[in-house]
Amino acid sequence: MGKGKAKVTVAILVLALALFIPMAVQAKPQPPGGHLNITEVLVDDLYNPSSIRIYGEDFLFGPSSPTVTLGEFGALTIIGTPTNNLIEASLPEAISPGDYLLTVSTGNGQSQGDEYGLTIGAVGPQGPQGEPGAQGEPGAQGEPGAQGEPGAQGEQGPPGPTLGIYDSLSLSSSGGRSPGDAGGRTLYNLGDVGIGTSSVNSGVRLDVSGGNLEVDHGTHIGAATDDIFTWDDDPMGWYSIGWKPDSWFGYGNTAWIAGYGGIKFFSGGYINGASPPRPAVTIDYWANVDITGDLLVGKNLRVVGTKSFIERHPADPSKAIVYVSLEGGEAGTYCRGTATLQNGMASIELPEHFSLVTSDNGLTVQVTPSGPCNGLYVVSKSNTIIEVRELGDGTSNVSFDWIIHGVRNGHEMYDPITSDPALIDALDAAEIAPPVQ
Repeated sequence: MGKGKAKVTVAILVLALALFIPMAVQAKPQPPGGHLNITEVLVDDLYNPSSIRIYGEDFLFGPSSPTVTLGEFGALTIIGTPTNNLIEASLPEAISPGDYLLTVSTGNGQSQGDEYGLTIGAVGPQGPQGEPGAQGEPGAQGEPGAQGEPGAQGEQGPPGPTLGIYDSLSLSSSGGRSPGDAGGRTLYNLGDVGIGTSSVNSGVRLDVSGGNLEVDHGTHIGAATDDIFTWDDDPMGWYSIGWKPDSWFGYGNTAWIAGYGGIKFFSGGYINGASPPRPAVTIDYWANVDITGDLLVGKNLRVVGTKSFIERHPADPSKAIVYVSLEGGEAGTYCRGTATLQNGMASIELPEHFSLVTSDNGLTVQVTPSGPCNGLYVVSKSNTIIEVRELGDGTSNVSFDWIIHGVRNGHEMYDPITSDPALIDALDAAEIAPPVQ
């Protein structure tokens, strides 16, 4: 009976060891004899670091004493006596904030060293997104597609007369008219008409060569339709181009272009080079203007609504993100950045593009430290340089953010209040305009 109990006891111990040993090995696999391992590194001061504490395992495993290196600074001085789980080392003087590779080794064996990515200094927030880049040049025009099969030839129609005018043609407004008779104001049953040429391409209908095609002031050229509108007490066809006197402008006749559903302007670059092709400029039924290319304004750009930029929503292609421009009562300029005090002093040289367009008068500067100090103040400012000091004759080496605002050269006397009648008319038109569709 005693032997039977002993066998049971041994079996239970073997089973317990079989369950325990895999769990211990799975928690921390190590090669035989130990493995040097860095688990954590702490810096003594976030803004003025002088030493680090390295925590880990088996720091004394190996043929030699631990050696600590840091990036391009090489070996660091170890403070005190290292233990199996802690090493303290001095940092180089005036080390700059950044990322460094830290190593600890006790020999040349694979298990006698370890590396650690160490960050010195505070990590700031991500900066704002930059301005969109300039639009690239249009790509090369693709090869023309293969020509399609010609269609079936239609029945030949009866030949029509061709009218060639080489000197002048006077059409009387009196007398009876019959088909083919040029005695009235209408010519009937004519084929293609050439003015100044004896060779008229088939189907052109009217070919003017060697001169201009002119119409009297107050008339228009357009589609044959009864759809007309009246503007300034003057009727005009909806699908036409006309030259009309206009009471809005006191400088003679103006060119009127009318399209009931809208107007489109085409250019070769956006027909042959764009995919898919699209008009260069579109004015729709509600007078919304869509410009495919860049818009260069020679003078002022004034809007009743807002000025915005749009970005495609990265997660939902059916949506867009619309940012509205910041407005103010001056032609403002600004520049901003981050600098660092050196013994409590900093000089910020402003970029040339800011200095060239910004007046030296009316400048304002704000500075915000990114760490503990006595506070900052601006000693002097111009459109080329800013001088900053720490309060109380401090000698900190803290970084700080800065922003300078100015006024554009030549626009220092800008007055936001105006009685310009053109702007008042624009406001009146915006108040009565139909809703945007």
